[in-house]
Amino acid sequence: MKTFALILLWLSCFSNLKKVAPKNELTLDITCIDAKLPLYLSSVDFNNRAHLSDEVTAKIKKVVCDNYFNDVVRNKVLKYSKIKDTYINTIRLHEKNQTIFLIIMKNIFGHNIRSKALFYDDVKKTFADKIIDFNINALYDVESNKLKPTDLKLQLKVNSPEIAVVDFKTGGKIWYKFTRLYHNGTANAIETFVINVSQDQIKTLAFKRQFIYQ
Repeated sequence: MKTFALILLWLSCFSNLKKVAPKNELTLDITCIDAKLPLYLSSVDFNNRAHLSDEVTAKIKKVVCDNYFNDVVRNKVLKYSKIKDTYINTIRLHEKNQTIFLIIMKNIFGHNIRSKALFYDDVKKTFADKIIDFNINALYDVESNKLKPTDLKLQLKVNSPEIAVVDFKTGGKIWYKFTRLYHNGTANAIETFVINVSQDQIKTLAFKRQFIYQ
């Protein structure tokens, strides 16, 4: 019975969302900022606006709308915020023939910063098959639609770049190292993972969580 009730709730949310999402999506202005690797989000110039193709804009809109929809279903609410209120900005990073689009968003309650990384092949004009979830909530807050370091990041002196290129001498392949601050309320750790993108496939080389003791 409980499962049936949850299914009805999900269908109701989905039905209502389909009515409001197209209107919200039309007002969703996808902005983008050009930045360089290694990426230090605290140093990004949010005035360095970039132009995006219609294809890329549509892809980013879909990610933002999916993020909104998943929050609605997960939290069983519908009208807490508009889709456009959950979008902060997109950071564009170039490396050889690849582009990373780091989409930075909030949840529907207006907090909990999250990001998703899209990988784009500049030659084939195609996106990689997966989207990388990159949780930066412990690293940054949002103020006036710009990122500012959290007190925890400053206290722990976490100064590593969020995204950097690393050389593993693997025949010219590009490996990207993502670094974030893990925080579960009591423990803190530096998490890193290294990935490679080739032929629209994403491969993970390494993952590490190193706890910080003070």
